[in-house]
Amino acid sequence: MNELQNKIVDIFYDSPDMIFGFTDISYSDFGKEYKSGLVFAVPYTHQLTLENYNEKVFHEGILGAKDRLEVKVKEIETVLKKDGIPYYVPQVAQKDDGLFRAEFSFKDAAAAAGVGWFGKNDVIITQKYGPRVRLAAILIDHDFEYGKAYEKSMCPPDCEKCVGICPAHALRNVRWEVGMVRDDIIDIYRCNEIRRAFENKLGRWGACALCLAVCPYGKT
Repeated sequence: MNELQNKIVDIFYDSPDMIFGFTDISYSDFGKEYKSGLVFAVPYTHQLTLENYNEKVFHEGILGAKDRLEVKVKEIETVLKKDGIPYYVPQVAQKDDGLFRAEFSFKDAAAAAGVGWFGKNDVIITQKYGPRVRLAAILIDHDFEYGKAYEKSMCPPDCEKCVGICPAHALRNVRWEVGMVRDDIIDIYRCNEIRRAFENKLGRWGACALCLAVCPYGKT
């Protein structure tokens, strides 16, 4: 690893529960400005199962993971600024343009960096935590040693737990492999329709996580 990569890796030593990796991003719209992407996953503070599933608790777990991610991003930004390395922190939020796409896909980067693979629920599945993680990414104009990409789903072919429990019936029961697009796996409009229905009651979209809670990966 080069000097900058070593510095970034050192930042994660005090957070051994985080999963991170580096990837080439020449495939993305940002590939002309930045050579690489650093993507990392933080486990939700509450690792829900079906037995303890609670929407409010899950939402709180999302916020807890978000806070930890923001701290780690700032630590990395400090190093990049000190070394004069151009970088960009893409927004996680989907664009409100009817397509529900973010400016940069954290999930695509996570699969390319070897952090996890796409499950039948269109969520990144990690070996350690299953899908119960929140992702962040930093685009960096620098070369790194890259992780080994996932090129296909590691989920058992006959596992349909997330498909069967989806209240929106939005999952197409498709095993992901490189080259697939989101619509091959999920009807995102049906999924978001269910979540949006809670806006008046909660003041936000519902944080549906049944497909995460039922996933056997990451359960101890």
